[in-house]
Amino acid sequence: MAAPADKLRRLLTAQDKKAMILEMAGENAFDSAFFQLLDTNILGAQEAGQNEAATFMLKVRDACNKFKSIA
Repeated sequence: MAAPADKLRRLLTAQDKKAMILEMAGENAFDSAFFQLLDTNILGAQEAGQNEAATFMLKVRDACNKFKSIA
């Protein structure tokens, strides 16, 4: 199983984010550790005044949350 940082990097560097979200959802890649890391990055971007990055990652989180693993 990939580490949360690897999963997030894989998603954020994908050319087609929607397709990657669907692929990763099929792998049950969206677990609590993934969302914790994503939230930490969102908070860091907000604190650094990187509003566009924070807004983008919030949209990514919302899209991924639709496929969040129960486990």
